[in-house]
Amino acid sequence: MFELFHQQHPAETLCYETYRVIFNNRFDISFGFPRSDTCFVCDQINAKLTCLDSKLQSGSGETAALEQERAQ
Repeated sequence: MFELFHQQHPAETLCYETYRVIFNNRFDISFGFPRSDTCFVCDQINAKLTCLDSKLQSGSGETAALEQERAQ
């Protein structure tokens, strides 16, 4: 939204922090990460990473293959 603001008002010299403060105070809208609503793809990736991390910590013999899979 900040980029859209700059596109519509190119003469304004407003930094992101000022834009954020105005949004938070005047419109009662805050910026942050979603805590409950996540997309399906993100949930799958996080589940795979958690599984791979637990396998790496358990010391299975396939450490190199697991590290390579995690890097992908």
